[in-house]
Amino acid sequence: SDPNFNQDKQQCGACTNGEYIIDPNVGVCQTCPPGLECTGGAGVTSRVPGAVWIAETQIYRLESCPTGYYVVNSDAGGNFDDTVQQCAECLAATHCTEATCTECSSCPAGTYKDKQSTDACSQCPRDTWRDLLGGAIVTDCFDCPARSSTGTTVGNTAQEGCTCDDNAYRSNNVGGAGFTCKACPAEAMCAGGPYDGKCLIALLPNVTSCSGVTGDWSMDEFNTATLDACPTGHSRNTELFKCEVCVAGTECTAAKCIPSQCVPCTRGYFKANDGAGACDPCPENTYRIDPGAATLADCKSCFLESTTNGSVGVTGPEFCKCKKEFYFKPDAPGSLTGSCVRCPLQAMCSDGVCMFQNWDYETADQNEFENCPGVTGKWARGAFGAEYELQDCPPGYAPEAIGCIPCDTCAGTDPTTGLPVEWCRTAQYILSGVFGESAGCIACPVGAECNGKSLRSRDGLDEFGAVWVNGGDGIMYLRACPTGYQLRNATVEDQECFECAPDEYIFNSVDPNFACHVCPASATCPYGGPPKFGQVLTTTISIAGLDLKNRNDVAALAQAIADLTGLDAGDIVVEQSCSANANAADQACDNTARRLKPLHPHQVPGSGRRYHAGLSSSSLVNSTRHYEVDLSSDDWGAHGPSRRLLQTSQSVGLKMVAGSGTGSLDKIKESINAIQQDSSALVSSVSAYANKTVAVSILQAVQEFVSANFGWIYEIDSQGVSKLVGCPNGTLIVNISIALQECFVCEPNSYSMDPTDGCAAPSGSSQVVCGPRECNRCPAAGASCAGRAAFTPLTPNSCWKREKTGLVTLNRIISCPPGYVLVRNNNDPTLDQCAQCPLEFYGLERAVYMGVDGEGVMVH
Repeated sequence: SDPNFNQDKQQCGACTNGEYIIDPNVGVCQTCPPGLECTGGAGVTSRVPGAVWIAETQIYRLESCPTGYYVVNSDAGGNFDDTVQQCAECLAATHCTEATCTECSSCPAGTYKDKQSTDACSQCPRDTWRDLLGGAIVTDCFDCPARSSTGTTVGNTAQEGCTCDDNAYRSNNVGGAGFTCKACPAEAMCAGGPYDGKCLIALLPNVTSCSGVTGDWSMDEFNTATLDACPTGHSRNTELFKCEVCVAGTECTAAKCIPSQCVPCTRGYFKANDGAGACDPCPENTYRIDPGAATLADCKSCFLESTTNGSVGVTGPEFCKCKKEFYFKPDAPGSLTGSCVRCPLQAMCSDGVCMFQNWDYETADQNEFENCPGVTGKWARGAFGAEYELQDCPPGYAPEAIGCIPCDTCAGTDPTTGLPVEWCRTAQYILSGVFGESAGCIACPVGAECNGKSLRSRDGLDEFGAVWVNGGDGIMYLRACPTGYQLRNATVEDQECFECAPDEYIFNSVDPNFACHVCPASATCPYGGPPKFGQVLTTTISIAGLDLKNRNDVAALAQAIADLTGLDAGDIVVEQSCSANANAADQACDNTARRLKPLHPHQVPGSGRRYHAGLSSSSLVNSTRHYEVDLSSDDWGAHGPSRRLLQTSQSVGLKMVAGSGTGSLDKIKESINAIQQDSSALVSSVSAYANKTVAVSILQAVQEFVSANFGWIYEIDSQGVSKLVGCPNGTLIVNISIALQECFVCEPNSYSMDPTDGCAAPSGSSQVVCGPRECNRCPAAGASCAGRAAFTPLTPNSCWKREKTGLVTLNRIISCPPGYVLVRNNNDPTLDQCAQCPLEFYGLERAVYMGVDGEGVMVH
């Protein structure tokens, strides 16, 4: 018995939480192991589902664990300890893949496990391998050699699972342990065909060649590639085991090349880049003397503008020839080197070859171009080394550095003759063809026409007084124009003889400062010349055989009339009226006579001279330029003479201006009447001057032409402008401007006793300036006014006096006969009259105005 037993203290004690008991009658409370959950009773729960626990006597023993676990049931010394029992997860590098596990085994080859878990070991990834057990991390899987792969395979257990890439080949390591994948040389890569993209070395020895591979390859006992030979255009690099293309400036043209077979390019050839190709010939127009040219620039260009005429691979400059547009100039006498000089354009032969190309530069002289059609001018060179230069050109050509350049000529065809137009405004002219002295081709001025060589006035004005002079600078200058034309020469381009309008005149046609002005109303301005105020006589003649469109014919007629009448030809105005039987082609006028222009002189005005209508113009100074005209010449006028006599008679009006006081009027009348009776003298004279056969007859007796503007007084200034300064009584002078100047004629029921009424001289001037105004109104009850200065008293024996009232001169009543009453209103002169006494009255004495008398003229 137990001495410590105490019957009184016996009881059933409860196991605590974390303990368990299998048989409470015989056992004791056991400590709950880590793998179980215990609540103090006999019931327990496994912490790992699937773990197998067996009740054995007084304890639970862990029999097995599920997949991924192993049984823990011993202490550090390896002795069984029920208090440590549990199912633990397999450690890294181990696993258990069985349904019931008691222990974990090492990861097999080709796998690894990098942490404690129930997972199975993972396969080594692609492009790795492991041939040992117990891989703990992924890096325990060995990488395949560079340039190799396992493809899609994982878990490889040996290096043999790695296959070299298509662009590499296998080379066993020295000693036979493992291998590497070496990069396949580019020259050993197959391109195209069944092995496209594969390395030929990897295919050896079963496959020894493939498409795209350069060189011959083999393998040694260690599977190391060896390059045995290279193809055309390559050399073998023994260190790098590759075929290298021949570098620039070299080539190998053999079927199998070894290092010594890349040789320098031969003369005349070059190779600009590394490559397998052969050397290229130096291109056309270049050459190479030495071998080994490595750039295109090593092919030296032929001297500028020379050519090898299509040849390539030229080995020296002697093959370079100047192009046909150039000629060769040697560097020194006898030298084969030099330069090509561009041939002047105008020294090119018609076949396109330079005239100098076949010349002997050292001996050739100018003008050696008889076998070179198309060349104009004279050419020569100076000292040795100088270029050929133009010396001078023929007429119509301008000398320039490139040669003789033709001046512009006319284009088109003359519709009348069918011949090419020779003279026109668009052509040019030239005065000198000597190089260095010529001014070149000059544009034709406005008032001229040119033919590429010369200049002449338009409309044949040279024969009538137009004068052009050479200014010494190669330019023609217009210095004078015919009468009736204004000289315009402000610029070279704008030079012309500008014709005044039919109702205008010009005093000076040799001074550009003079302008055209309206011909005074009371004057005749023959052919646009200065005004003439002599008596005008008119007649009409019929003439056949003259072309009145031809200035020379008109001049001949005027001169013949002048000879017979004693007048100057410039005083005879020839006017043409259309003949009744003229056809449409010849009809150059309408029903109004038109003025014709013959040869006539220049008129130079004096300064400040006055002339009066109806008086002789002898106060004018005539400066006449005489021109000799060959009337038999075929070169008349602007377009030549008329080749056809008019077949119809022309009605021609003549106006002849005669001076007064010299008896010339009677002489002219007698001469014209004599011609009317016998025209043979006129016919003879006209025929002689015109060098033609003519017929002339007088159709109308000579008549005096009385101008409605007789008595108008003009003053000419230094510029030839006619200014109205005086008018006859019965008119009012209006001279506020040249355009408006006139003697305003008083109409019926008005009158004027002084043309300057109503106007005054400006300050500092003695000449009155008058604007438009009205004439004096007629006192209708006391006088009758027929117009102008006519003033007739209605009452016989009444007396009127001309009085100045302010600026106006009036006729005022001053006395009336007996029986009349004098009516005078100083505020309204139009009421002046003599009023008859009524029947029951009478007057015995004259009625006299008793106001203050002024100066004036009595009017009865």
